[in-house]
Amino acid sequence: MEAGINFAGLRLLTPPGQAYDPVMKKIIMAVFICAGLATWPHAPARAAGSAMDAPAPQRVKAGDKRSKDAILPKLTRQLGQATDPDNARILAGTIRKLWRYSDSPTIRLLMERAGVLISESRPVPALRILDSIVEIAPEYGEAWFQRSVLLLQMDEIGRALHDVGQTLDLNPDHFDALRQLGVILNRLGERKGALNAYQRARRLYPLLPGIGEAIKALSEPAGRAI
Repeated sequence: MEAGINFAGLRLLTPPGQAYDPVMKKIIMAVFICAGLATWPHAPARAAGSAMDAPAPQRVKAGDKRSKDAILPKLTRQLGQATDPDNARILAGTIRKLWRYSDSPTIRLLMERAGVLISESRPVPALRILDSIVEIAPEYGEAWFQRSVLLLQMDEIGRALHDVGQTLDLNPDHFDALRQLGVILNRLGERKGALNAYQRARRLYPLLPGIGEAIKALSEPAGRAI
């Protein structure tokens, strides 16, 4: 029988052969209580197309980190060379699914719940869950990124900047994080840094929607001063 704990009618599984970490159990249960997860089985379904809605691609098996690490550089190169917007969008979507995927059922469960709360405009409990993820899995870049996005929406600019930096430390090719960095730096009045971040994002994803306009907006008015 698979190891795990039951909470709020849900079973949190651990990988076969591994004991469930009692410290993680306490953290997760505390987050569940704070975030109102006792009512999770009755929570409304998420709208289609949620930012955290996609499953891992079928060609990357759970636990096969080597396959994931081998596929991502190839897809990133293809994305940088794509000239067709539809093809680029498909490539970018696949890359994002790979970024979001975790071998840990616990992390996947918590990220899904955070996505539900964000879609329900409940940022505070969503933030608590993302806090717990970066605490128990600091190497998981998507939790840092999603927390940065949420913090920026909450006008926590300094914390959002820190978290997007953590994302890029873990994944320098994260074009969404580079765009997020550009948005933050622009809001802070750091036009040169913002422009650089946008340009780096465009090198990775030339057809990233809105990136050309963002670069143009920063380049034209003060182009000679940059």
